[in-house]
Order: sequence, then C-alpha cells, then structure tokens
Amino acid sequence: MIVVTAEEMREMDRLTIEEHGVPSLLLMERAGQGVTKALLSRFGRIARGGVVVVAGKGNNGGDGFVVARLLKKKGIRGEVVLLARREELSRDAAENMRAYLKMKGRLFEATENLRQSLGERLRGKRLVVDAILGTGLKEEVRGLYGEAIDTINASGLPVVAVDVPSGLDTERGRPLGTTIKAEMTVALGYAKVGEVIYPGLSYVGELLVADIGIHPDAVKQVRPGVELMEGSDIAGLIPRRKPDTHKGTYGHLLVVAGSRGKTGAAILACRAAMRVGTGLVTLAAPRSLNDIFASSLVEVMTEPLSNDPQEEIEPLSEEEWRGLLERKSALLFGPGIGVKESARSALRWLLKNLDVPWVIDADGLNNLVGELDTLRGAKNPPVLTPHPGEMARLMKLDTASVNQDRIGVARTFARNHRCHVVLKGARTVIATLDGDVFINPTGNPGMASGGMGDVLAGMLAGLLAQGFRVEDALRLGVFLHGFVGDQVREERGAMGMIASDLLEALPQGIQRLAESSSFILYPSSSVVLSRSEAQTRSWGKKLGRVLQGGEIIGLTGELGTGKTCFVRGMAEGLEVGKEAWVRSPSFTLINEYHGRLALFHIDLYRVAGQAEIEELNLRDYLFSDGVSVIEWFDHLPTEEAEEYMRVDFAYANGKERRLTFSAHGERYEKVLQALGGRRKAVGSRQ
Repeated sequence: MIVVTAEEMREMDRLTIEEHGVPSLLLMERAGQGVTKALLSRFGRIARGGVVVVAGKGNNGGDGFVVARLLKKKGIRGEVVLLARREELSRDAAENMRAYLKMKGRLFEATENLRQSLGERLRGKRLVVDAILGTGLKEEVRGLYGEAIDTINASGLPVVAVDVPSGLDTERGRPLGTTIKAEMTVALGYAKVGEVIYPGLSYVGELLVADIGIHPDAVKQVRPGVELMEGSDIAGLIPRRKPDTHKGTYGHLLVVAGSRGKTGAAILACRAAMRVGTGLVTLAAPRSLNDIFASSLVEVMTEPLSNDPQEEIEPLSEEEWRGLLERKSALLFGPGIGVKESARSALRWLLKNLDVPWVIDADGLNNLVGELDTLRGAKNPPVLTPHPGEMARLMKLDTASVNQDRIGVARTFARNHRCHVVLKGARTVIATLDGDVFINPTGNPGMASGGMGDVLAGMLAGLLAQGFRVEDALRLGVFLHGFVGDQVREERGAMGMIASDLLEALPQGIQRLAESSSFILYPSSSVVLSRSEAQTRSWGKKLGRVLQGGEIIGLTGELGTGKTCFVRGMAEGLEVGKEAWVRSPSFTLINEYHGRLALFHIDLYRVAGQAEIEELNLRDYLFSDGVSVIEWFDHLPTEEAEEYMRVDFAYANGKERRLTFSAHGERYEKVLQALGGRRKAVGSRQ
C-alpha cells in the first residue's frame, strides 16, 4: 500500500485539479463521502445517538461540513462546532458550510469559553468527527485548537478523524503537542507516512483509506517512494519448488561469524538460513570453537579459521578469502565476530572485492564505523541490518535522533553510502540504495529478546543465496520474520518468546503466509478480496467451520455485495446441508437452519425502529447455543450485542468485493486468528 508525505499529497491534489481538470470541490465532496461511508459502516448504530463534527477553518474543516451534511441527509442528529468565525473559512470550506446551512444544519461558532461550550455540545452525543487540522501542521498545537483537542479526548466519546488525527505530525508520526486519540482515521487519497509508524499508530486507531479520485497520472508524476508492505503482495514472492530440483538449486551461503561468548549468534544465523530454504550453508568461524559449532549445526558445514588467544578470527590472506568464497552465492558477515582490526581488515577486503550479494550485521556493523568511505565505493553494495543504536553509531548521532526520524535516517544513509538498510525496531524500515522505502507491519513486543536480529540476518542472507532480487529478499525476509513472530505469540504468548521459537516455526509460517495470500491479517481486523461468488461463499464456509456456538456475526454493506452468498457458505461450513436451502430472509426476517449447530439467519433491512426490533425478541437467538448471522447489522441497537464479529462487504474493482472482518471481543480475536490460517477449531487443544 502506497503511503505519502504531506508534500506529496498536496502535489498530487494540485496536479489533479490544475492539470487534469478535477474541481477541488469535487475532491472535497468525495472526501466527505468516503469518511461518511466509513463512519456509518463502523459506527452506524452509535451515530444514531448524535454526532458532533468539530471543524477547523481550513479544508479539513470543509471535509467535516460535507460529512455533517451527508449525515443530516440520512436523518442522523448532529451539529458542527466551528473553531473559527465563518468569514475565516477557506473558499471551499465556506462553500460546503453554506450547503450544510441550506439544509438547516446546526452550526455553533466556538471562539470563546471553548472548554465549556464544546463540553456542553458533546454531552448527550455518541460520536465525534475530528475535522480540525489536516496534513499541513508543522508546529505544536496551542490555543483554541489545543483546548478543543483536550476537551474531545477527555469526553471519552469515540472519535473518527478526517484524514489525520489533529495534532499528529504526518511525516514522522510524532504528536505535536496535544493530539486527538482516534478510534478510526479515514485517510484521504492515501495513508500518510506518520499514520503507519510509531508513535503515530497509537493515535490513529483503525486506519481506512478513502479513494477521492486522485488522477493516476498525478501519482506517476509525484512517484511516492514509501510503501506499507501487505501480506497479499509479500506472499506472492514465495516460490513454488519444482519437483526436479536439488540442494544446489537453492544456493550456498557462507556465514563468517562467531567468537568466544558469541557462538549463539552464529548458530542462530546459520539455522535461520537453512529454515528459509537455503540449499547449503557453510560457517567460517574460529578453529578453537569448531567443536561447538559442529555439534550444534548438524546440517551446516564448517570451515575452521585460525584464531587468536581471545578466540576471534585472525586476518585472512586474499587467497584464503577467495578459497572460502568459491562457489558461494551469498555472504553473511558479522554476527558475534568481535570488534577488532582483523575484522575491520576483512571488511575492507570484502567491500573492495566481493561480487556476490551480502549482508553485514551486528559486530560487522560496529567494525564498519570509520570505514564509510570504503562502503560508498563497495564493489557490490551490501545490506546493512542495524538496530537504532548501531545506526546511531554509524551516523554519529544519538539513538533518540534516529528514532525520531527512522525513515529519513534510513533513506539518507542508504542513498549517501550506496547500500541497502534494514533499520530494525517496531515497524522495521527497509531503505534501498535507490531511495525506495518499505515499512513492515508485522512483529510484536515478544520479539524484543536476544538473537532475533541474528535470525533475521540469516533469513535475509539465505534468501539472497537462493537468487532473490535484493529488494524482494528484504521485503519477504523482514515481513516473514515478523509474521512468524506473530504466529508464535498467538500460539505460545509474547512474554518468554525466544529466537529459537521462530526457527522452529519458520517452515509452517512460510506455508501459512503462502496459503493466506488473499487474507491480510492484522491484530483486530482482516481484509479479503473476493473475485467471485464462489470465493465469497468459500470464505463463509471457512468461518462456519471454526465457529463453536453462541457467536454473533454481523454483516454490513450495500445491496448486491454478497452477504447472502456468504451466509450460504457459512451454512455449508456448519454442515446445514444443501446450500440452496439458504434463502434471503428479507420478508420472513428470521430463518432457522440446523446442522452441526443451529444457524439463525436474521435480516434487518426492512425493520424500522427500536419497537420493531424489540418485537423480534432477538435476544432469544443472540444468546443461544447456535450461531446468529445478522444482515444489515448496523440497524441493530448497540446494547443488543457487546461482543461480535463484523464482516463489512464493499465493491472493489469491477466484480471484486472487499470483505473486512473485524473482531470485537477476545473470543472473536481467536475466531479471526483461526480464520487466518489455523487448521484447528477455536477452543481445541494446541
């Protein structure tokens, strides 16, 4: 998924308007439509209790007026609180204010006693729309806007942010003073860089992207250079192995690593390379430690090297280096190798002479400090895998400075020193020597333990040895590393996770990722792209198979998006029998089927108002041992179901449908995980 800077987004807006003839008011209308659609899909029932749109004087406020008008058009009670005087509004915002007022919309200009006046208007409402500040913010929020943000956050009401939570730095993801904590953010056109990295992620909530009609040629002209990796794209990089292949087909990796007290780093890296499918791995390490390595690495060959009394590798001659590298397809240099002149000498030789892909990690990076001029002229640009502390040493910065601008630091170093950088941490950043950046969404705090970096280095080098393009190896390796960590967390827990857990889980993790190429898994929601009725029904069947009874499944989306087709699949998964038995209950309202579990198919499309819903006695179904699936779930009052799984259906491209699964409650988190690839039914023993 493309993510953009504020400057890139402004330029694409400008090009779309000035060179491709799209009126700015039309872009604003589409923005408001996108936010309104997302709001009603997620908060439809809540919104009926009343919505306050808090608007600034710029175009973000104009988007808010569109949202307010569209909500009023749907009969939803609300008002706009404007943090300025009417005459201060931007041209397009003023136009949309007039359109809202023409519908007799309620507007309050809050310029004095803000905390009291805004607080009064929030009381009795159920939802807030943040349309205060957009992407142009550069300084800390103060004054009226700061008071408004503090008041909204203190209200405890769920907040939907328009484009970006007000107060968030969209470049670096930092809060600029006080910042809105949103339940959901609807990015306009494209997600912004600061919304997909920490600490910005903590303020964004659920992130959705609304298509506002940016012209494709404008995107090509600007060429955004940052991408958030997605499972559906990464899974496609995993190759299928042909039956007539052998170990020589999958490369031969040389690992130069290890010293006294650091044998584990070398062992983990070698095992990781084997676990990602490398055909052959040879470890070149101190001779005095060879017995340890040979007994621990039964699948790996060893090449004992001369070592000094500290059990670190002594300098090698050019002839020895060429002998080691003969018939090798990639190199990993550095894990646990020690920091001394012999290692620096080896690094200088490799930078000048190596002609295969390679990775420099750990102590290799520490030895690289002071050799940056040689790095710029490397015969074959290496992959560097620093954590923030190592990156800081390379750049002669402090760690805090690196973490404040992870993307900028990684990209600048990669460009200036002709190398590829994998800057590790929460949301690992990949920067190529061409300046392209990829952000990794996988991984979890359980992976904050020793040896995880050695595993990653081995995985990356192993993929390079198999012949992957450098960019593809980095994307697949980094994503897979976090993906497998997430699988381990779900199965064993986060606290106490160790690097060896990932090694054991890698083969199954690769298979799961390959099989889930259409299922993009996140902590509380997942997205499926269905290309046919058969695929929609198949996803319903998968869900039906993992249900245990007592679940509530809510379906939302426009007519014709496949909800009833999905229910037919659920019935099949619940072993109801012939799928043709399932029919739309639009007129009967509730249909009941019996298979492995009872299935109650409820349709609220024609139900109007609380009284009619109460007449259905839905609690008899919702709290039974069967499965309740409810079409037009947003018509159900919020108090009827506190925990549930929701599936939102939407048109994508042409005949394609986008199905968004979201879990509301711990029980449904487990259902979501099971749906994402586990074979076992929820609640079964591991």
